[in-house]
Amino acid sequence: MKLLPQFSIRLMLGVTALAAGLFSIVGLAARGHGWAIGVSMGLASLVIMLGTGAGLFGVLWVFSLVFPRRGGQRIAATVGGPPAACPVAPFAPRSPFADRPIDAIVIEADAAAAPPGATAEVDPTTGDSP
Repeated sequence: MKLLPQFSIRLMLGVTALAAGLFSIVGLAARGHGWAIGVSMGLASLVIMLGTGAGLFGVLWVFSLVFPRRGGQRIAATVGGPPAACPVAPFAPRSPFADRPIDAIVIEADAAAAPPGATAEVDPTTGDSP
């Protein structure tokens, strides 16, 4: 049974050499070399950017665990666009290249309240159908 991860000496020597090169550039930046200051600031901004992204991902991941996604029902209008009874009918996207409106999808709708002629789709994220 392995308790600790195992690393090769070659990998550890490579990481040590990379860290030595990086910190020698940081040391030159501390002594006032302009190019080293620029490289150090670039690397620092990259580390800050990746750390911020990882932190935001962690926050959103915790939110997804606390508040799981509820599967919604999708009702798609049939050919010809949404019927007039559909609440999003005035906002339906229209293409200048099509002879009819683009089909609309209403999310979180009740299947019983579907407009006439609408078809229900299966939610691809949960597999539920209305």
